[in-house]
Amino acid sequence: MKTTKLKFVLIVTCAFVSNLFSQAPVALHHNGTSTMYYTSSAFTDAYNTSLDGDTIYLPGGFFAGITIDKKLTILGAGFHADSTLATYATQINGNINLGPNADTTHLEGLHITGYIQLTAANNKIDKLKIRRNLIDGQININGDRLTPSMHVEISGNVVKGALDLSNTSNVVVTNNIFNSRLHYVYQGIIRNNVFTANPYIGWPIHQYNNVYDCDNSSIENNVFVHPDATLGFAYCDNSIINKNIFGTSNIDYGNNFPTSNYVGIGSSNILVNWTSSAYLFTENYHLQNSTTHLGADGSQVGIYGGLYPWKEGAVPVNPHIGSKNIAPQTNTNGELQVQIRVNAQND
Repeated sequence: MKTTKLKFVLIVTCAFVSNLFSQAPVALHHNGTSTMYYTSSAFTDAYNTSLDGDTIYLPGGFFAGITIDKKLTILGAGFHADSTLATYATQINGNINLGPNADTTHLEGLHITGYIQLTAANNKIDKLKIRRNLIDGQININGDRLTPSMHVEISGNVVKGALDLSNTSNVVVTNNIFNSRLHYVYQGIIRNNVFTANPYIGWPIHQYNNVYDCDNSSIENNVFVHPDATLGFAYCDNSIINKNIFGTSNIDYGNNFPTSNYVGIGSSNILVNWTSSAYLFTENYHLQNSTTHLGADGSQVGIYGGLYPWKEGAVPVNPHIGSKNIAPQTNTNGELQVQIRVNAQND
């Protein structure tokens, strides 16, 4: 972890202590210099001032949706209830819209109540990283793939809505929890995810697909936990379907290449504690048999295996305020006792 980043978080911490009765400031980090924004529109103000390559740090609190059309890193305090006790979660109320100049943008540590989506279909956004967020809506990187977005990474998220990745190529979708379905991946990697939704797609398709229309891709080491009697890949073509766990035994692999999958395990026998297709903080997505159900790379199937194992509490990459203890009043010397524990993060 870079010293400048830890130093920056300490600056934010001091600002937080000096503003105990208001939301902590938004910080814009540019070339080693931090600028604090205290207004009710602080996120927007920081964005308007930012330049390509800058980082915006959002504290716990509530912020309006925004359109991003620059190359930025936006880091929140996290979304998980267990890891944001000291800071509160960072919540974006609305959508994050991505313009055509948002290449290399990195979104992490946010609870987004709306969508992550393009400002217009066919925006080409390369090297976009969407990591460790809770997204209530959909992720839409859509278009006709004439000029596809390349090398997009979607990792470590909880996504409640569907994903439309029709304007991507070589996308990496890994170690996520999906409460809906994944659409339109081409020459991508779909690996170490957990799919919890009922796979049935109603009118006009009437198919049973959690992964729909994903061609020439690698679909490996995933968990399909829903107990529905049927699960299909009928609209996927020429994809490798390998080392996945299926609760059901009735799989329609379509025009694909299935090998060494774990079939008919039963939904109650896969995860330690899973009760609902909707994401709950109280659930436990560890495998019941992590040494038995191994993936193509030798690590366990599901979100705790692979290259980007699930991080407990979904703690974002920026140094994390783990606890704070602020005295209710000053002592006899007029001093306010403040204890704040900051943990550096390796990834």
